[in-house]
Order: sequence, then structure tokens, then C-alpha cells
Amino acid sequence: MLKDSSKYEYQKRINNVLDYINYNLDKELNLSVLSRISCFSKYHFHRIFYSLIEETPEDYVRRIRLEKAANLITSSQILNITDIAFNCGFTSSSLFSRIFKNHFKMSPYKFKKYSKNSKEFLFNYKYNNHKIYQGIQMEAHIKTMQKYRVAYIKHFKGYNQGIKKAYDTLFRWAIPKGYVNDNTKIIGISFDNPEVTPDFKCRYYACITVEKDITPDGEIGITEIPSGKYAVFHYEGKKHEIAQAYNYIYDKWLPESNYEPGDFPSYEFTKYSEKYRFSKNISTDICLPIIPL
Repeated sequence: MLKDSSKYEYQKRINNVLDYINYNLDKELNLSVLSRISCFSKYHFHRIFYSLIEETPEDYVRRIRLEKAANLITSSQILNITDIAFNCGFTSSSLFSRIFKNHFKMSPYKFKKYSKNSKEFLFNYKYNNHKIYQGIQMEAHIKTMQKYRVAYIKHFKGYNQGIKKAYDTLFRWAIPKGYVNDNTKIIGISFDNPEVTPDFKCRYYACITVEKDITPDGEIGITEIPSGKYAVFHYEGKKHEIAQAYNYIYDKWLPESNYEPGDFPSYEFTKYSEKYRFSKNISTDICLPIIPL
């Protein structure tokens, strides 16, 4: 078990590795590459990564690649299966198909067919709010969003619990240092689709906007959210029901929009207030990166 005196430095280095993986899935991500990013010896990186993430680097990279591929298969009307395989870092379509079938228990082609024609959940993973968005009507505003530099706490235990604790930890770090003011924005990045990724492994980054001179600090990571064109939807309601809004966006609005998702996760964008931190209700904008279909 890592000593507390060393753990912050270890977490900072592993955060760098996770960020690199997120943004470079189409590149070589072997142990040599990842250990170099972490600044740990390649002889010890594997055990350190596993101790903090509870997956081996190989398993983690493979799972994230497959889950991104599954999302592209269901959402992209431009890319074919071979394109998706290469975009997600697989060296051949045959290798991709074999690994995909082993993971999801069906071929990519069958997955694509079922995802378009079936309203039933495709796997053994369950998601309680699947396809529920009755009564929700959300207008999309197409905007160019600026780039944001953010400090974050990563939360890898799903979207249904534990996120408040991540924000509490983030604010306990930021407020005493004077990093939070009236201009601060709260941003939640949801990296995974719970219809594809088991809920208990969905990745969420609890973020606040920060200045350029602020650097990583132990478990606090620093990253950037890219500028670009986004479809922005305003949501007001209970925090735990926001999944219904996402269902509406992806299942109803997106297929009829003449857009497809860009290559960055959706995020929730909120002005900082004490009320937000402690209320069970939220008023937030859901920002979906888009490109023309």
C-alpha cells in the first residue's frame, strides 16, 4: 500500500497517464510509452497503475478503446467498422472484431444492427434510467464554446453515487487557496456511456475552471477542455435525474439534428454558487461537441 506522503505524487503521475490515454487512443499505448509518461520505471509502473486504478494498464486501455468503438458504432453515420477500428487504436479490423466480440458477446456488425433496431438493453449491464425521457423538451443552441483550463478530481465509480464527494474534495483544496470566485465555472465531464460501460466503471471528472499558472497537486489534476462548436441544452431539475436529459439528447435530438458527436465527451457547465454545492436541484448547461453530419 502506498504511503500517504508519496500518494499525492503517485496520483498526479497516474492522472497524467489517464489524460494521455483519453486523448491518444489511436496511438501506441504500450507499457513503455505509458511508463515514460508517468515518469516511473517500466519495471514498476504496472503494479503502481494497478494499485491506484484497480485494472492493469493493458485491460484499462483495451476497455476504453472498445467502449469508444461501441459508441462510434452507434452514433456515427460516416465511419465504417474498419475506420472505427483504426481510429480506436486497433491494428486491423479482424483483430478488432475478435476482441470486440469477446468483450460484448457479439460482432461489431451485429452490435450495429441491434443498436439501431432494438429498444432493449444489449448487455448484462443494467442502467435504471435507460430510454426514459418522457416529458422532457430541450432546445439546442449551437454555440462556439471557448477553451477552459480546469482542475479536476477523477471519479471512477459511476454516475449514481460518489460524485458529490469528489466535488467536496475539490473545493476543500481550492477554496482555502483562493481559487474559487464569482467567475469560477463548475464543469462535470462524463467520459462514458452507461449503456456501454458498466455503471461502476463510468469515468467522471469533477472540475472547476482555474488560471493558467495553477499546476497539478497530488490527486488534483489539470487538463483543458477544447474550444469548438457545441450543441448546448439547458437543464433544470434534480441532479440524479439528469440522465434522462442525456437520453433525450442522444436518442431523440441527435439522430434528427444533421450533426454527429465530436471527439470529446459531453460536459455540464454551471456557474459556481454555494447553492449548487448543497442543493439536490441544479440549473446547468449540457454541452455536446458536434460536427456536421
